[in-house]
Amino acid sequence: MRSYVLTICMVLLISNSTMGQNLSMEDLFAMVAKTHPLIKQQKLNTAIMEENRRRFLSDKDWLLTVGPSFFHSDLIATSSFSPERLDELGLMARLDRKFWATGGQLSLKFASTMTDQDLPMLIFPGGGSGLNTGPERYYEHALSVNYSQPLLRNYRGKLDKLEYILADYTVDATELQAVENKEKFLFDIGTKYLDWVLYEKQLTIAEERLVLAERQLEQSSDKYEANLIDKVDVLRSEDAVRKARQNMVLIKSRIAAQKAELAILTRNNNMIEMKPDYDLYGLKDLENAETIYNEAVKRSRIINAMKVSQNQLEKSRDGYKETGKPMLDLNLGLGLKGGDERFGESISLDKPDLMASLMFIKPLGNTASKSNIARLDLQLEQLQYEIEKTALDLESAIISLLIQLTELEKVLELNRSEIESARERTVEEIELYNQGRSDLSFVIQSQDNEQNARLLYAENAATYHKIVLTCLELTDQILQTDGGI
Repeated sequence: MRSYVLTICMVLLISNSTMGQNLSMEDLFAMVAKTHPLIKQQKLNTAIMEENRRRFLSDKDWLLTVGPSFFHSDLIATSSFSPERLDELGLMARLDRKFWATGGQLSLKFASTMTDQDLPMLIFPGGGSGLNTGPERYYEHALSVNYSQPLLRNYRGKLDKLEYILADYTVDATELQAVENKEKFLFDIGTKYLDWVLYEKQLTIAEERLVLAERQLEQSSDKYEANLIDKVDVLRSEDAVRKARQNMVLIKSRIAAQKAELAILTRNNNMIEMKPDYDLYGLKDLENAETIYNEAVKRSRIINAMKVSQNQLEKSRDGYKETGKPMLDLNLGLGLKGGDERFGESISLDKPDLMASLMFIKPLGNTASKSNIARLDLQLEQLQYEIEKTALDLESAIISLLIQLTELEKVLELNRSEIESARERTVEEIELYNQGRSDLSFVIQSQDNEQNARLLYAENAATYHKIVLTCLELTDQILQTDGGI
């Protein structure tokens, strides 16, 4: 708040003495786009969604699983060959990875186990040494490769990469919304800029009115001293000067506040030295409503965002159709294992395993899949109606704005005629007053009427250009590209 007040004070102090640099609306937009936190914030929205999409790529990463294990058991002997104690020390390592291109899954596994056990001795009748029923320590190692390939559901990884594809649509929709938010913000900035332009025009008109009032006061004073007029005419002239100065103070305060706000929004203290560079009284060459509408529908970010959502729903529908298919998976496996009482011999891995199988699973009824597809069909229909409604709203808004612009052009023409008429009347009133055939109050009133006509002309011109800016914002033309003005 303190910095805002300070900026206003600085504007009030130097705005009278500094002409400064001219600033166009496009330059103002560029300044805001570089410095304002809202613009940077909207860019981060897209970056956040892109990172959110990237997390689905983790489904393609290698997954490493390592698990050491230990098992001890004092066993209940169920036969003469059963061990009395069993200790197992194991290590398992596994690598898994999905392949989105095929939908398959590869698994590499290594397992190593050391078994230590107390086995009873087998004693034969008649005595003699006992017979070992098995080794007390045994080593076993196994290496295996398994691959599972879907042949129906999730063929070519349609389900595996679905979430990533859906997130891609979300990124596009977020980008469109971010640009839309930036454009709405720039529209607000542009409206403030046009207010600034109007205030500067009002100040020019007020300054010219003050010059006329001071000149009239000087003339009245001279005539009074020459006993050509009464004292009341001098008092009327003084009132006119005071009124003109009051108007100037009021308008200057508005300009100071507007400059201060724009200086803060652009983070540019040089704003207080600048003047707006804008042709307030210039009219725009407008195309016909049909052309503007057709281009606006193609360009509309709101409609395009809905179409992105439409494509996303259609892709989700394809996913539900895929889940409704039966599963037919081909599983292939190759393994090598080895085992021995001696560790060195156990790692020879000379015992092969081969495996091949087909797994078929079909949900009977597919209730969930059918319900999800029906729901998405209804949502797609609803979204299509929303697109059509938005297009109708856009068309009606464009026609309304074009009608307002057309009528305002007529009003501006009438304003110009009114200004000319008021100017001619002022000349006549001054001539009559100088001839002593009229009262000074009529001259002052005529000058005020001329000033009011010029002020009304400026206000209507500012309204015209605000409607033009509204039309540009409505048809998404303030920001032509993502990030460009």
